[in-house]
Amino acid sequence: MNRLSSKTALYLSIALSFVSILIGFGLSHGSRLYPWMGVILLPMLLLILLPLPFYSRDGYLVTCFIVIVVLAIIFRVYVYRYPASMIGLDPDGYAYWVQGVMETGSIAAVRDSFYLRAPIFEVFPAIIGLIAGVNAPTAIVVYPALTGLIFPLTAFLIVRRLTTDAWSKVAVVAAAIAGFCKVSTILSYQPIAQTFGVLQWCIILVLLLGYIQTRDSRRIVPIMLLFIAAIFTHKLPPTLIVALSVVFGGMIVAVNGLEKLDWAIPNYKKGISTSRVVFTVSLLSLILYIQYFHVGGLGIRMINRIVFLFQPGSESALYTPSPSYSNAVQIQTTVTSLLLRRGHGFVLLPLGGISGLILVVANRRDETVFAFAAVSVASLFILASLVDPSIGGVGRSLYVAEPVLAALVSIGFLRLLPSLFGSGRARTLLFSVGALLVGFIIVAQIVSVTVALPDRPTDYRTYLNNDELAGKRFANEHVTGDIATDSYYASEGTIRSISRHEKHEYQHFKLQFLFNSNMSALESRYLLIRPNVYLYRSSNGIYRITWDMNQKLSGRYNTVYTNGNSVLFDRGEKQIVS
Repeated sequence: MNRLSSKTALYLSIALSFVSILIGFGLSHGSRLYPWMGVILLPMLLLILLPLPFYSRDGYLVTCFIVIVVLAIIFRVYVYRYPASMIGLDPDGYAYWVQGVMETGSIAAVRDSFYLRAPIFEVFPAIIGLIAGVNAPTAIVVYPALTGLIFPLTAFLIVRRLTTDAWSKVAVVAAAIAGFCKVSTILSYQPIAQTFGVLQWCIILVLLLGYIQTRDSRRIVPIMLLFIAAIFTHKLPPTLIVALSVVFGGMIVAVNGLEKLDWAIPNYKKGISTSRVVFTVSLLSLILYIQYFHVGGLGIRMINRIVFLFQPGSESALYTPSPSYSNAVQIQTTVTSLLLRRGHGFVLLPLGGISGLILVVANRRDETVFAFAAVSVASLFILASLVDPSIGGVGRSLYVAEPVLAALVSIGFLRLLPSLFGSGRARTLLFSVGALLVGFIIVAQIVSVTVALPDRPTDYRTYLNNDELAGKRFANEHVTGDIATDSYYASEGTIRSISRHEKHEYQHFKLQFLFNSNMSALESRYLLIRPNVYLYRSSNGIYRITWDMNQKLSGRYNTVYTNGNSVLFDRGEKQIVS
């Protein structure tokens, strides 16, 4: 039986991949994103990647790459647009600022001391919204779309820089991994300022890698412009760029020093001089100093934080025990849930680091040292975040390394590992082992993406449904007194209020009421509850309440409004005194 032609296989793979994602759309429509929008990712990617070993034509590979990018964009945009509200609380605040910039034409609408001086994240979608004539929540869809494009493209270009093939199967696999890495997926449909900063970081990485390889001075201007733009976007990416220049520079200085001591690394393709490294590190550090001490005062806050960490008793302030409540049980983190949520990092980071180290030893070029340095810097920030999460956070530190790690594991396991043997059965066996490891990495990413979807039943839902928004709209339009509700419901804005640049203030339920059912803790006249929500977040974690809030309140107070998922009570007149 003859093999399918590459064109037939390509058309069949594309058709089935799009059928998979359409099935996911259909299964999630009207219910919830979890689990179907995660489950469909595996067959969708396998349908594209499994035929790759049998077809090598550039046209086939180019089309596969384009399809991966399109699917990455569609997935992110669909999840972003799926809920009736935005996902998460931070995007709400940013959208409110973006709408203010659109309406006033001034960055004064950004109500934050740092982002008022570093407003690029807010200004960019505001420009998009004004040009397209849409509101801020719609304009912000540019971030999930750009992430779906830039992350796979970054991994693809890194592979091209580290290998010799213009188009290769390895690059396509790297794009597939980077296109659906967990943290980049979450922070695209739940965009924050770091989302845009990391996109700038990705472009800078590719330009720096190209400069290191070609010494083309024309790349310096866009690199510096993007670095300055990153300073006025978010604090972490420019910090990482300087840290990367320091670590990479240190490695190059070490290589050059070994050569002067007649201990040169055999066959190392020397490129960058020590003087150039010192100049670059000094220049970038100077620019970063401007951000830390003249854009938002981050430097002073960091110094105060470091001083605090070394003070007696700081451990108890950072790690306080969780209180216990009579009518709420804290959701404990089990080993299984930890592996499901963090498995992407447990798999991708060590395997990517090992691949990078082997590649440095085998390749002996400045470009591979640079890629390994990028992973090393992210690893250092992850370790620091384990001590103090305010440094950047484990997930957000891994975020910046995801496209580099995707490239390194693809090269290491699909190109470098099989090359240990020239030909024959051993080479085939090693390629099979490498393919299994890459498949394991892809599965780990998809599992973590799936369990991180914002409406997993066993976790805290991070968006509002249509009924909950209807309840808030009724309260906003018909109630003039103070309204109390749970902290998430209070803070999550409606698309309508954001697009009108309206801010409605709600009081937050005290934990004595929410977790102890203590009615004396109620102060506001009106109470807005979500009767079908039992998981609530506090500063100490997620708790499941064990009492029926709706039943207890409806027995005491008048019901003003209800639609099944949102109930408004009036405490002005009690039905039952006791």
